[in-house]
Amino acid sequence: GMTANVNYSSSSAILAQYNMSYGYNNTDAVSGDISVAGFSGTFTGSINTVADGTGTLDLNGISSFANCIRLKSNQHIDFDVLSGFVTGTLDQTTYNYYHSSSKFPVFSVSYTYVSAPLANIDQTQTRITTLSNIAIGVKENKLNDIIFKAYPNPANDQVSLHFVLTKSESYTVEISNALGQIVKTVSMSNLQPGMYNEAVNISDLSAGMYSIKVMGKNTQGTQKLMVQK
Repeated sequence: GMTANVNYSSSSAILAQYNMSYGYNNTDAVSGDISVAGFSGTFTGSINTVADGTGTLDLNGISSFANCIRLKSNQHIDFDVLSGFVTGTLDQTTYNYYHSSSKFPVFSVSYTYVSAPLANIDQTQTRITTLSNIAIGVKENKLNDIIFKAYPNPANDQVSLHFVLTKSESYTVEISNALGQIVKTVSMSNLQPGMYNEAVNISDLSAGMYSIKVMGKNTQGTQKLMVQK
């Protein structure tokens, strides 16, 4: 499919600011650089965000999150590429579902429509992401990926690992340096289903690029971590 990369280099937008409640509304202008189907150019537009719903988020009956708030973002931008020879529009609607225990949305749905008649571009893309794909019950004969967030990243003395569990499991966290050597191991035993924010002390690690690997009996995941001092 066709790729559109948007870089808010001139004016970025604030989608939302904590704390949000039902009815929250924010509109912000955006502008910057864009690449559409390999052609470079610029864009201007705006993003409107509104907290348009609250309730319980049920993920296929496998896990549910009470008292979620839904944040709906509408983005419209006008772009021109090839020095203005090709013009077009990009419209994106994103629904982010937030839970009080999470810094990140636990579920997101995004619809993007790109139109540029002169370049024969008329394309719609739908994307669905969840904080952990084991939450929607992937049943396969291989290790499921656990999707976790490591923040702050870059980190200094401490990094927090944020993830969702749908069943009890024990995990081992391994932090490796750029040479692949394990420099820190942390065990998390018999975690019950729920959302977790696990803090790991990294004050003894020197500055550089590391890899965080989370391993359970049925799941594993890896993420890069930059340490700055």
